[in-house]
Amino acid sequence: MMDLQELCRKIGIRVLFVQNFKSAPIHGMYRWYKDVPVVQLHDRFEKRFAMWFTFFHELAYVLYHGKKGICLQNIGVTHNYPEKEDEANCFAQKCMTDAGF
Repeated sequence: MMDLQELCRKIGIRVLFVQNFKSAPIHGMYRWYKDVPVVQLHDRFEKRFAMWFTFFHELAYVLYHGKKGICLQNIGVTHNYPEKEDEANCFAQKCMTDAGF
């Protein structure tokens, strides 16, 4: 995953892999830290597909929804804006399809 982190760093996005809490159903999140977009993913994906889908999903939030707000994947916070969630899912699905997953 160092290649993904390095590639994203070159275009101004930080990718963090963090330890997942057993009781937290979070796969990923995005946020902004000092004007730098951060995509944060937990470190225990059982399937590569799930990690990539989550990465692209969170990337869609960075690209389309800007600095306001925070999105926690698989948490009810995003249900206040189902259109944003749908857009992020569509973006991730297109990226996955284009990549041959």
